[in-house]
Amino acid sequence: MPRVLIFFLLLVALTLPLHATVVTASFTGYVTTVNGTPGVSVGDAIHFTYSYDTTQSGYYDTTFGYTMYSLPTFDLSVDALSLTTYPYGQLRVCNDCWGPVDYLEFLTAAGNPPTGQWIQYLWFLRDYSATVFSNENLPESAPNIADYTPHDNQIVIQSFDPSGGVIWEIYGTVPVTTPEPASLTLMVVGLLGLVSLKQRR
Repeated sequence: MPRVLIFFLLLVALTLPLHATVVTASFTGYVTTVNGTPGVSVGDAIHFTYSYDTTQSGYYDTTFGYTMYSLPTFDLSVDALSLTTYPYGQLRVCNDCWGPVDYLEFLTAAGNPPTGQWIQYLWFLRDYSATVFSNENLPESAPNIADYTPHDNQIVIQSFDPSGGVIWEIYGTVPVTTPEPASLTLMVVGLLGLVSLKQRR
């Protein structure tokens, strides 16, 4: 089989997953501030995973000006703390909000019946140049944190009682990520293909 055809087939095979309708991503951040949370320290790892189908329709909130989508999978954990989350949450996308600002927020909440407390989890990213989004459609890939200036992203975990009073809270951040593995693989295959074509010539 000609090398050019092999290269083309590999390129197609690697491109198909990038255009899948389901987006699943995992991030790891770290704790930056602790207010009254037992057993948690600055620098502890925070992990979370989410998944959604890009074909779903959103709900536009006229009060706050963003579009909301469901997250059928949302899980967040802190290495030093036992947390239970709902298996779903919300994704909020806001184009040219508040200034204007492009705003992305992942959030969910969970109840803790024995104590009567609730815990809220959210991760938000803001771009003050308002150049990340041009609409409020669901993002078709995981966010590139480097696109949000000045890398403004924050994780917030709060425990509060039914009356709304905050009992403890954790703040964290996610470091700027490197290119996703699929993109790197595609780039490597492309370079190998160019080398192969050059050798043939």
